[in-house]
Parts: sequence; structure tokens; C-alpha cells
Amino acid sequence: MKKTLMSSLLLGSVCMLFGCQTQFSPQEIVANAAETHQQPDQFYIESKIIYEGEEAINLFEWRNQDYYRINIVESLGQTVTIENPEQSLTYLEDENIALISNNHGEIVDEVHYLNDFYQLDDLYDLDVQLVDEEKWIGRDAYHLLLEGADEQVKLVVDQSTWMILMWERGPLRTEIINFETNPDFDGVFDFEVPTSAEVLHLDHEQNVLTPEEAQQLFASDVRLLTDDYELWEIYVLSEEEVMLEYFKDQSPYVVMTIGETQNDTVVENNELIDQLELFTMVDVYELPGETFVLTFEEEGNYYEVFAEDANVTVDDLIAFIESLYSLNEE
Repeated sequence: MKKTLMSSLLLGSVCMLFGCQTQFSPQEIVANAAETHQQPDQFYIESKIIYEGEEAINLFEWRNQDYYRINIVESLGQTVTIENPEQSLTYLEDENIALISNNHGEIVDEVHYLNDFYQLDDLYDLDVQLVDEEKWIGRDAYHLLLEGADEQVKLVVDQSTWMILMWERGPLRTEIINFETNPDFDGVFDFEVPTSAEVLHLDHEQNVLTPEEAQQLFASDVRLLTDDYELWEIYVLSEEEVMLEYFKDQSPYVVMTIGETQNDTVVENNELIDQLELFTMVDVYELPGETFVLTFEEEGNYYEVFAEDANVTVDDLIAFIESLYSLNEE
């Protein structure tokens, strides 16, 4: 044990001083990690997302050549998604809603949920060095340090699969805590929707709306346009509710729902911490885990704004709300 520890310390010191010698350059390691098609087509992964030192989201993923399942556990409850070539099923435990759509025989393309999180493309401008090859959760791994003028990123990359095992950038840290490349899939992809759940059968093309089609669902004008963010897609949740997803810098940023009834789950189960007078009164609720939702009512329509990016603050959400306008205000 003492000999192994001394060897690890020596390796780390040598890497920091002279750079580790491997068959891949640090730049090639980053590039290989970015190429998701090189990663395994079957695995079980347990990981967590940590923001400012506090654990915020736990993820459990299973994948084989035909099926993909992810359980996302956060302060609002659990979301289960199962994909196969025939259908996509998502069950929102807190809402007790199941969303089912037809995949039309397409091969499941999810590889690893956190890959969408990493945004590796903008790392190529940073200086990168290999600082260690210490094992991570028992697996051979490359430990990388990427630095720029005002930024530092730490990566741990699995040597045999190129999976990113740890990522740290600013206040955000993600890490895999369990990784199996040949797991037992018995019963994993079976899921029975509770009989009490509301089941919505969605056809993606039929349930994605234009802004004009979304406006037609409501008797009064709704705020859904913005010049500062990209309106990515609008989904029908019911006859009286839509969900809008907005991107910023080509990444998911905010989700907003608009409906004719108030969401009692948010109002009754979370702490009201502020009320802001903008174009209307905006309520700021704190959810467990120091996450926030902003709600407001205007002309009989209720709005709820959630951050998709863990770095989005209450002030950022306020700025988003202030940027909204209706079709008639174009």
C-alpha cells in the first residue's frame, strides 16, 4: 500500500513538472472525449451534479444498443425517461404526468446525459496539460488541467472509453461515481406508468408549435418572444398549457410554461422569498436545493420560469422575464 501511494505521488509530481508521457497528447485526449461516437454503446453510470459545493442533481443511466434509460433525481422529485426504437416514455413523478411519443424505429441516439452539459468545443482555445494518470473510481484515467486568461477547467477522462469521469468549471462540478461497462440489464427497461398518472401521447411534429399556433391557444396575448434569447421549441402540454424552451449561446438556458391555471405545487410547497414589481408582480420561490422558480400572472395567464443552466441566477431570470413580449408587440 505504501509503495503504491509513493508511486502515485511521484507520478503526479513528474506530470506536473514535465508533463505525462502517453501515446496521446493532451489535445488528442480532449478531442477523443468530445467524440461521443467513440464511447461505449452499453453501460450503467451513476453520477452527480454539484453546484457551489452542494449536491444538486443525481443521475442514473443505463444504455445498450437498443434501449436507454435515465433517472434524474433532484429537489422537485424524480424524472424517468426510457427510449427505444419504438417509443419514448418520460414520467414526471412530481407532476404525475407521463409523456409518450413514437420514435418511428429510429435508433436511440442518447450516449450520456452529461455530454450535452460539457460544451467541449470552446475548450480548444485553452492551454491544456496532462497533470496525472491516477485512477478514478478504480479506472485508469487522464487528469487534465485547461487554463485561459480568466478560466480554469479540470477534466478526468477514462483511458479505455474516453468517457468524462469528472468535470469542474467555475462553481459547477460533475462527477461519475459508478461506471459499469457490462451491467445487468434485467428489468431495467421495464416501467409501468402509475394508473393515477395523466398520460399524454405526443407526436413530436404535431405537438411542436409555432409562436402563432401557441398564441391561438389563449384568449389574450401571451409573452413568448424575446430578442435576447433563442426560442428553441414550443411544446403542447395540454389544451390550456404550453412549455417553451429558450437557449442562450447555443445552450439550454430557461424553460417557461404558460397556462390558464396556477401550478399549486410551486405555490404551496415552496418558500416565497421575494415579490418584484415589473410589468406585473413577479413572485420568486426558492425550491429545495437552492434553486428558484419565478412566477407571474397577466391577463388570466400564469407563467412559470425555471433555469435549465445551473449558473442562471434570480437576476438572470428577472432579465429574461423583462425581455419578453407578445406577437402583437413585434
